[in-house]
Amino acid sequence: MSVRVDHTWTVEWAEEGFCAMGGASPSQSALDGYLFTCGPTAASALACDLEDDGTVLCITNAAEKKALRFPSPSLVAEGPPEADGGSAKVPLHVTLSDGNRCYVLAHDQSEHWGGKFSWYGCDDGSELLTDDDLTGTFQRDGDTWTVQRSVDQGEPTETALTEVVFAGKS
Repeated sequence: MSVRVDHTWTVEWAEEGFCAMGGASPSQSALDGYLFTCGPTAASALACDLEDDGTVLCITNAAEKKALRFPSPSLVAEGPPEADGGSAKVPLHVTLSDGNRCYVLAHDQSEHWGGKFSWYGCDDGSELLTDDDLTGTFQRDGDTWTVQRSVDQGEPTETALTEVVFAGKS
């Protein structure tokens, strides 16, 4: 499933030069190759698009329908970064089989079971674990997606996903 910003979203304004604080690069959370990310990691500008009016519009939290808009004369002049079709894609958020949603995190600063890493935190406080990088969080078998979910930093259990959400323009 893909989402895009529309009139139902809450959009906050940021200062001009926002992208200069972190540079622009292709978005890993976008199914459409022309969407990008920029700005400081902590801002969570996960999937951005250069709008016709010269502003940049970025998804910051798809589940809560939150976005960020800012002017960017440099991106208007230079254009967004080239698409990177070869990189692994990671969802903005996922829904577990029990209905809990898990969201991509800007930083992994906690300790986790077995020294693993977590780049997704869930509504109920559980976390999705991986051995190393963000892209290793999800296992796919055809149309079925699963994750290793840890509750209270306990041993993870394989858990099925019922929804996987990416950014998209269409």
